[in-house]
Amino acid sequence: MLSYDAGFPLLYAIALALCARVLLRRAFPDSSKAAKLGMIPLFAGLFDYIENLLILLLLHHYPAHMSWLAETAGFFTLAKWTMTLVSAALLITSILRIWAESRNRSFTN
Repeated sequence: MLSYDAGFPLLYAIALALCARVLLRRAFPDSSKAAKLGMIPLFAGLFDYIENLLILLLLHHYPAHMSWLAETAGFFTLAKWTMTLVSAALLITSILRIWAESRNRSFTN
């Protein structure tokens, strides 16, 4: 039986992706590549689900020692957190750029 929080990775991935997409489009309006970066949080969610699945497999096969499965789960943990940090960096960069451009507009008007 899956726990009630099994939908959490999907929710945070979609929420971060929507925020990133909106902010990136506003911060970099002439760049279609920047808007595509808004998909990165979806990879964080995907990697989270893969990590959870691998951990469930490890638990299912306990007490058997499956180091290759544990290492693979660790890889997806690292990948999940890397994509989450990249997503946060995109959000912060976009917010700072939007803020800087609004300050520049207020000084030039």
